[in-house]
Amino acid sequence: MKNYEKAITLEAKHKRQTQQGMNELQRDIKYQVKEEKADTELKIAMKKDAIQSSDTSIQLYKDE
Repeated sequence: MKNYEKAITLEAKHKRQTQQGMNELQRDIKYQVKEEKADTELKIAMKKDAIQSSDTSIQLYKDE
């Protein structure tokens, strides 16, 4: 149980950091040119996937 609690805590921390990074990218995209926007949108999509993965991992740990 303690290991699962630690894993949940680490996943939640990783999720928060990823969310903060995504928020920064979303703020920066306003000031970018077309090529930069495409790259930034790809990075945002990757961060959204990472957040979803963290949510799934947290749920799996809770289910265990």
